[in-house]
Amino acid sequence: MLTKRTQLFIDFLILVSLYFVMLYFGFNATVSSLGFMISYIFLLFYFLRY
Repeated sequence: MLTKRTQLFIDFLILVSLYFVMLYFGFNATVSSLGFMISYIFLLFYFLRY
């Protein structure tokens, strides 16, 4: 079983990958920023959960 730190790192990589995929497909800055903020909020909830 993965440690919490390793799991968090993997989740972070997934979120960053999704963010760059959004940029690659040419979403405008507003949509990309919104997606990044949602990902950041998700990370905060993840920290609070453990």
